[in-house]
Formats: sequence, C-alpha cells, structure tokens
Amino acid sequence: MSRTTLLILFGFVFFLPHCFVLANIEINEIMYDLKTGSDDGREWIEIYNNSDVTADLSTFKLFEADTNHKLVVVSGDSKLQAESYAIIVSTPEKFGKDFPNFSGVILDSTFSLSNSGENLVLKDGDIVVDQYSYKSSSGAAGDGKSLQKINGMWIAASPTPGAPARNASHSDAGGENKIIFVPSPASPKVTISEKVSTKQSIPKAEEIKTTTTTETSAPLSDFSANVFSSDAVKENNNSYIFQIILVVFLTLSSIFVYSIRKRKVIPNSAENFEILD
Repeated sequence: MSRTTLLILFGFVFFLPHCFVLANIEINEIMYDLKTGSDDGREWIEIYNNSDVTADLSTFKLFEADTNHKLVVVSGDSKLQAESYAIIVSTPEKFGKDFPNFSGVILDSTFSLSNSGENLVLKDGDIVVDQYSYKSSSGAAGDGKSLQKINGMWIAASPTPGAPARNASHSDAGGENKIIFVPSPASPKVTISEKVSTKQSIPKAEEIKTTTTTETSAPLSDFSANVFSSDAVKENNNSYIFQIILVVFLTLSSIFVYSIRKRKVIPNSAENFEILD
C-alpha cells in the first residue's frame, strides 16, 4: 500500500467526525387548546435546534393523526441555525394575529391537534427525530398556557413561541427552556463584637468576641424538580461519533493487514531441499 493511500485513509479517519455531526431537532412547545375563541387554525408547535450546527428542515415532516404532514417555509429560511427556534402552524395568518411581534421561522402545515391528547412525531424523511405524547392532564388545557419542555420536563407555562420560557435562559450548551431559580433575599448579617482580653487564660464572658450571623435561604421546595441537565443528547451524539470512528478504524486496519499479507512472498516447500544422487 503506497504512502499516498495511507495518508488518504488516515485523513479520512481523522476528519470523519465532522461529517457525522448531526443537528438535534426537538419538539419544545405545544399550543393545543387555547383559552379564548376557536382552536381552529390557531394551534402551533415549536421546534428547537438543540445543537451547534445548522439543520436543513426541507425534508422534515410532522406525523400527526396517522398522517405525514409536509412542512412549508412561509417565513425565514429552511436552514435552521444552531440553537434557534421554528414554529409549525396550521394557519400562518391566524398565528400572526395571535403573535404579531413574532419574526422567526414559520413552517406551514396541515394539522389539527386533539384537546384530549395525541402523539406527535417529528421526522426527517422516514427517520424519527423526536416525538412526544401529550394529554390534557399534562396541563395547558384551555387555560391560556402551552405545554413547554423545561429542564427536561413538560409543564404548563405562558406561551413563548420562538423564545425560552419567561424568566428562563439557556444553559451554556444552548439547551432547551430553563427556569432560573431566584432565591429570596437573605436577611442582613448581624455582628456583635467586643474586645477580647489576651492576658487571661480563661477570658470572661463579656470579653469574648462573638459573631452572630443570621441568613435566610430559600426553601428547598422552591426547586421542585425543574433543574435538570440537557447535555444527555450531546453526550449521546459524542458516543455515536466515537462508535463510528472505532468501526472505521478497525475496518481500515483490517484492510491494511490484508494488503500487507497479500504482498508477502511465501516460497514453495520444494525450494528448501536439494535432490542428491
């Protein structure tokens, strides 16, 4: 095997991870039962690119009510940037009236979400990218709220299409909606100091320097179960990339060994003997 071939193979192995960096698109918010007026044409689904690469949504579909619904870009670009949102709507005009200040990516589709609950599947071609089954008991049933994926849990909160939940931010990894816990302010520290005598082996009570500090922290119950990490997805992506690299490396190693063995010359057994009269 020539040196050029080896360099090409090793370069392929080292640069392979960049070819397999996949965008992680997830269902992030669902508005399925509005508080006022008819739900017809006003329901929507938010999706989020929870990765550091751009995702092409041109081949994506929404599978709902046993039907694959095509997604058509009516605002923005089909190339969803990293850590960005897109909204899947059934009627763009009605969504625009409900959220006139929205200026992000809008995907038009044909669907009608059940108020009692159903299974939603996001597909890239025939590949399932993400899915979630909601129920009316999950919350946001006609109370003006939407179901939102916050810290890995689905809860009802004020609708925020194209943005994190109110009073929320993203982690450094750019994950899903995150609720920021703000503890109640601590009470001021009270310090009482008196001069300490160093001449006596056993100081008097009134000469002991005492410091009393009273702090009030927020109760643990305020945290509930809302603080979770969303790095599991990226860890799964890293594991997937490592497995691909390992398989390719083993395959190339096998090819290299086979090539070396094939080129090796094995003498015939008769060449080691001389026939004497």
